[in-house]
Amino acid sequence: VASSVGQVLVPGSHKVVKRGITMMHVRFVNFTEVLLEDSAEAVRVYNELIAQIFPAVNQHRGTVASLEGEHLLLHWNAARPCASARMQACELAAKIVAAVHDTPFRVRIGIVHGSGCYSSIGCESLSVLSVIGPLVSQAALLQLVSSFY
Repeated sequence: VASSVGQVLVPGSHKVVKRGITMMHVRFVNFTEVLLEDSAEAVRVYNELIAQIFPAVNQHRGTVASLEGEHLLLHWNAARPCASARMQACELAAKIVAAVHDTPFRVRIGIVHGSGCYSSIGCESLSVLSVIGPLVSQAALLQLVSSFY
């Protein structure tokens, strides 16, 4: 296990980087209901919202791990070093809540920081860089029990 903060990984690598990682799980809790009412409008508004959020993720030195339906998973200090990971995640969460305010969507956010591993996982035909360990589940659980805005 490597612990160098500046280490860069590539898909297919067998290296594992262990360090303090911040995870954020964002869930647009009423996405399905809004989608069922007017799917074209819901997708348009959602895409505009994501277009606002993604540049802010980069501005706050985060990395998009995945966007799947109403779930957005982000991390800090895994793919690229970020000494202020926790603060950057909290500031981004506030921006996401503000961006959602004028849309039909509501959001719940879970943020957790702790020791985690970042590595390439998969097989020869499909390999992705990923955070491995309990941080991913913990962020999802915090999102689940949080109030929505």
